[in-house]
Amino acid sequence: MAEAEFITDLLQAMQDGIVAGSKSVRDKVYKTYDNTYPNRRTHEKRFRETMDTINGIFGPDFPQSQFRAIRLLYPLFCAIHHMKFGLPKLQGPRTAFKVADYPKMKTALEAIDELLETTKPTTPNIRLDDKNFLSAYTVHWVHADKRTTMTNYICRQLAKALNG
Repeated sequence: MAEAEFITDLLQAMQDGIVAGSKSVRDKVYKTYDNTYPNRRTHEKRFRETMDTINGIFGPDFPQSQFRAIRLLYPLFCAIHHMKFGLPKLQGPRTAFKVADYPKMKTALEAIDELLETTKPTTPNIRLDDKNFLSAYTVHWVHADKRTTMTNYICRQLAKALNG
């Protein structure tokens, strides 16, 4: 059931933008889209493309990454999807990329992974952007604003890596 809820959260982000991950929000989605789901074929195709991109970036290293956890996979999915197709209401940077850019993107994501392993939001002299990301990650990450903070952070880190 957790996988179905997670996929529902991702599809809703694709359709309506990032929202809180809660039962009441999902129940509303199920009720709204029970009989008809606009853009279904487009979203199915883009969902697969986004997951394939994540797989292409990480390759066999994904199981060792912290991004395998739902609390990071959600904003990673949203960031990659936003960069490729746009995500409603998200203001994060969108930078075009191709398969040849995957190594740069992987390096940026590995830096985030390392940040999570070595730094806490209370670490002295931490950059404000890193602090906000770490705070969103550690406290109530299922709230829409925290999910948005994490997604925008990942978008910025990927954009920096891609733009040199």
